[in-house]
Amino acid sequence: GLRDGQGRARALPVERLEVRSVGRRGGHGWEPLAERAARTEQLDLFG
Repeated sequence: GLRDGQGRARALPVERLEVRSVGRRGGHGWEPLAERAARTEQLDLFG
């Protein structure tokens, strides 16, 4: 689950969440969770 700085549970819409990703050249960045979930290789996790 998602928790705030004081340990309280929080609910956020998927559109507001980002996940860490690794780019083509090895650099780290962030991308929207909805885009990651829409990729073919990730559909089993959310289906």
